[in-house]
Amino acid sequence: MTPEQLTTLKAAILAETNTEFVALRSAGETGAMAEWFNQPSTVVVWKSRVTRNDVTVDGFDWTQADNLTTGQARIWDLLFADGPIDPSEAGKRAGILECWKGTAGKVAVGTFVLTQCKRFATRGEAIFATGAGTTASPSVSTAGGGISNEDIVQALNA
Repeated sequence: MTPEQLTTLKAAILAETNTEFVALRSAGETGAMAEWFNQPSTVVVWKSRVTRNDVTVDGFDWTQADNLTTGQARIWDLLFADGPIDPSEAGKRAGILECWKGTAGKVAVGTFVLTQCKRFATRGEAIFATGAGTTASPSVSTAGGGISNEDIVQALNA
């Protein structure tokens, strides 16, 4: 973690009021605090890696693929031409919306695809996420990986 991230993590550790976490902090249980931060939160974030298979799961309306214009079909193919996409990038989300616009059926597919591009952040990721963090307006997670015992120790000593 960067020094700035450690400062942010320390502030979050000291500010947390969850009774379970407060007990862990009071007991100096840094490993358990790390585990607590690696549990899911209620903050919604964009996934950073999604394959075409991830978004064409049960519920994807394949009949709408025939209704795409040539340009929309080209966009859909280009999005995944190099493999997985990063929906946390606004440009990728714009491409999805551009591809699945027009009729109510196509718009519904675009909404479905974007829904598959969201997930709940861990409590630790939520500390570093930017944005509203709601289903309607997911955050972008700027943290990579989970919070480790070492991260907790370093943050508390920062």
